[in-house]
Amino acid sequence: MVTGEIKNKIDSIWETFWTGGLTNPLSVMEQITYLMFIKLLDDNQTKREASASAMGLTAQSIKGRVFGDGECVIDKETNLKIDYKDLRWHNFKNEEPSKMFVRMRDYIFPFMKSLSGGKDTAFARYMKDSIFMIPTPRILTKVIDGLDSLDMTDKDSMGDVYEYLLNKIASSGENGQFRTPRHIIDMMVRLMKPTLADTICDPAMGSAGFIASASQYITEQDRHKGDLLKKENQDRFQNQMFTGFDTDPTMLRIGAMNMMLHGVENPHIEYRDSLSDENEERNKYSLILANPPFTGSLDFEAVSKDLLALCKTKKTELLFLTLFVKMLEVGGRCASIVPDGVLFGSSTAHKAIREELVEKQCLTAVISMPSGVFRPYAGVSTAILIFTKTNAGGTNKVWFYDMRADGFSLDDKRTQIKANDIPDIIERFNNLAGEIAHERTEKSFFVDKAEIVGNGYDLSINKYKKAEHVSEVFDTPANLLKDIKMLHDEIAKDYEKVFWGKAEKGVETVKLGDICKIRTGKLDANASVIGGAYPFFTCAHEPLRINTFSYDCECVLVAGNGDLNVKYYNGKFDAYQRTYIIEVKDKEKFDAKFLYYLLEKNLVHLRSASIGGIIKYIRLNNLTDISVLSLPLFTQQRMVAELDLVEEILTKQKKLMLQTATLSRAMIQEYFGEGGQT
Repeated sequence: MVTGEIKNKIDSIWETFWTGGLTNPLSVMEQITYLMFIKLLDDNQTKREASASAMGLTAQSIKGRVFGDGECVIDKETNLKIDYKDLRWHNFKNEEPSKMFVRMRDYIFPFMKSLSGGKDTAFARYMKDSIFMIPTPRILTKVIDGLDSLDMTDKDSMGDVYEYLLNKIASSGENGQFRTPRHIIDMMVRLMKPTLADTICDPAMGSAGFIASASQYITEQDRHKGDLLKKENQDRFQNQMFTGFDTDPTMLRIGAMNMMLHGVENPHIEYRDSLSDENEERNKYSLILANPPFTGSLDFEAVSKDLLALCKTKKTELLFLTLFVKMLEVGGRCASIVPDGVLFGSSTAHKAIREELVEKQCLTAVISMPSGVFRPYAGVSTAILIFTKTNAGGTNKVWFYDMRADGFSLDDKRTQIKANDIPDIIERFNNLAGEIAHERTEKSFFVDKAEIVGNGYDLSINKYKKAEHVSEVFDTPANLLKDIKMLHDEIAKDYEKVFWGKAEKGVETVKLGDICKIRTGKLDANASVIGGAYPFFTCAHEPLRINTFSYDCECVLVAGNGDLNVKYYNGKFDAYQRTYIIEVKDKEKFDAKFLYYLLEKNLVHLRSASIGGIIKYIRLNNLTDISVLSLPLFTQQRMVAELDLVEEILTKQKKLMLQTATLSRAMIQEYFGEGGQT
């Protein structure tokens, strides 16, 4: 795990790119990857040169040197040359910024691209399409200074550093890609327990998280450490065990670097559309780990015919499951993330792939995950399917687990919490014999194959889980309304004083502009993206979505024109240029949600102060001049709690009314039939 000084350096490097104008997360990641590769080349050769010197050998005796002696020809047509020594990180890093920038752009980067014809690493093979995008000497110098202290040959720490960088890729891809959280990947790897005997593949690899985690798991197992010292095992580990396919050259480079920094120099990483006819690999792999794309574009005409023969559909999640069955060898295992729709979809294709897994293969487990696992990238509900390819059936009972927590909050912030089912899932899965007697009301239980077949091969956990019905006693509507009135009367006086700026004698008032940082968003209203990763606040009542964020804070948002409204938000977001973002300067003195209620109660005054013709708008001074009582923080928080309590009571009242209406309809149907008539 990356902490302390290294974490601060990585954060600083990332911030350097963003403040310098390079704001696409994938582009930032790619530029960092290039620089890490350049440093890795030099660190590796320096280490080998030191070992050779200790053995009394010359540097020239080292096989496969990247940096030779004398001059390197960069461009034969122009006869552009440079000494090899000037291409090495430890030499150019101390150059004056403008000179270093020219050398990187005109010499080092083209040299690195020329390595693409080599076969030493998977990363080098995908360098030919790379583009140098660092805009200024200042940014290049700051990034090189930040990376210089990292030892690229330390695979243990560098793997964690790269994973931390990957976590910063905060946008969904055009083909439905979004990053699988590392702890979910690690859980799946630990469930499947890969060994040196496995041949492992991810046909939709993205950043190669699954195969990188599998490689790390194998190297950490005591039983494999001795075996990895054997030349034949090390050769297989480096060159044959791990395979990944993707159709994005950027992800191929990022994935290859991820594997390198996890100690695998030459995995079989290849540009390939796994679903197409060009992918002829069948009956080959002993383990597939994947989170295939759920959405995105698909060239249906190019889809392999043997996949369509089993599951004729345009849905990529179903086609990938079919592909996994085809690519596994008999006895091979698969753990794949799927959207919930795969479990219960009623189309012919949905039923066909579920029937295939239950009847012709051996379906072992369905692990249902909460919908917040993939936030902020997506809010889709997902599950993990685990099966073994047999081509002869074998499903007897299927194990279901209802994961409710993964160690992180299920909102966009994804902050670490204590609740975590992952250790329990791993422990129970490794002791399935002890699960037989579990009741359907527990977190995990078995379901017989016959029951699944009888339910049309439905694999959703809610189909089989039995809820424990706990009766909830509601007060009568009259008493609820009485409580609401009492609470309203109690806080009405505070409202009068606080929300209308009427101060008692001796109580200080301050201007909103003095206690808050008030700014506006920068984007046009049409910048929204359907299904984007973050909220995009405009003047509409409900936020739109967008794939980038410019703000990460607790704040109040005021629609500056149109139908004026006020919102409270805490997290990453972006905003329209007419939306005011109000952020408390000193959180020890003022509560943001208190100010939200203040502005909400001032909406009438704000609307009356707005100007314009058909479309009204408010000016900045309409907000900055609002008077706020300088109440103690605990008083503000008490008032917020009271307001929240009122909302809770109203919610309960609505729930009671809904239950009453439902009961009334049931009684009418019981006495008068479905039509409600005699």
